[in-house]
Amino acid sequence: MFNALFRFSRPFRRPAGCLLAVALGFCWAFPPVGLAAGPEAQPLMPSFQRISSEDGLSQMYVSAILQDSQGFLWVGTKDGLNRYDGRRFTVFHHIPFDPNSLSCDFITVIREDPQGYLWVGTGEHGVNRFDPDRERFLQICPAPGDPEGLSGDAVSDIAFGPDGSVWVGTAGSGLTHLVPAGPAGGGAGAASHGFNCRRYRHNPGDPSSLSSDFIRSLRVDSWGRLWIGTDRGLDVRSTDPGRSGGRDSFQRVPLQASTGADLSVMAICEDQGGSLWLGTQNGLYRYEMDNGRLVHIANQPPGLQKQLASLRVIWASPPDGTMWGGKLWLGYFGGLAIFDTSTGVFSYPLHIKDDPR
Repeated sequence: MFNALFRFSRPFRRPAGCLLAVALGFCWAFPPVGLAAGPEAQPLMPSFQRISSEDGLSQMYVSAILQDSQGFLWVGTKDGLNRYDGRRFTVFHHIPFDPNSLSCDFITVIREDPQGYLWVGTGEHGVNRFDPDRERFLQICPAPGDPEGLSGDAVSDIAFGPDGSVWVGTAGSGLTHLVPAGPAGGGAGAASHGFNCRRYRHNPGDPSSLSSDFIRSLRVDSWGRLWIGTDRGLDVRSTDPGRSGGRDSFQRVPLQASTGADLSVMAICEDQGGSLWLGTQNGLYRYEMDNGRLVHIANQPPGLQKQLASLRVIWASPPDGTMWGGKLWLGYFGGLAIFDTSTGVFSYPLHIKDDPR
């Protein structure tokens, strides 16, 4: 996805270690948006420190980043999982015939659950749960002939339910719900690892099924509802017995571009105001969950709108009294944009040749 790793330093305050990491391949050099023409009127832009294979990163193709609750920065690549402590990298690889190693070196997503376990999705062989105390991986992978295991190998996103369960989205094989097995748990699939699996697939004859098996993004909101971004729009999980007969079902959220085509929802983020922000091939949208209103952020300038068609990451920074708090950080193929939701203004750091910051 990206071919470099940058460490972001906030102006005025620089805490020890990594506050926020942004993966960037290259930045398109178009003029800043919403900034005054005079340099004296422009807000101070963030500075970046480039981190590469020369610093110990296993590969320059960066596909996933997470800062865990202990402060470590985890970086996924096509050649292993990297843990960065601010000075050096420790690299974890797949080791043949070692069930306690990664199942695959191609990392697609990294998430941390409330218990402090890392969940690492791969592009070719399922998902792994990492125990930071024992530094061992638990591999949860599809098994041939097992109808109740993980639905597919290519993991696209991971989310955690308020009941301790884990949702695993795949690229082409639908959705899997990993539910912790009780003391009397058993059964097939992942239950031998302490989980029972429930699979969900698109069924053309069932309007309450997933809209597509190609899951792009997952998000559990502050109310515990699961939102699923697919290549055919946005779904929300429903567990209302009156609507679904007591079984899980999925409600499709009307979401179309001006052309009438379905939008592929590649990123989902909830802000503190209770709105969902959606990254699509048509740029950025705000979905107001309380009334179902969908707003296209149409003031994106042509140059930036073209780049935001590849939007893959949305992060809402918490308001903290600094100039970068309370903003949306948008990662896309080509760079980084910062959106001020209160003013509707976009800004973005530019790549400047020969400037290491």
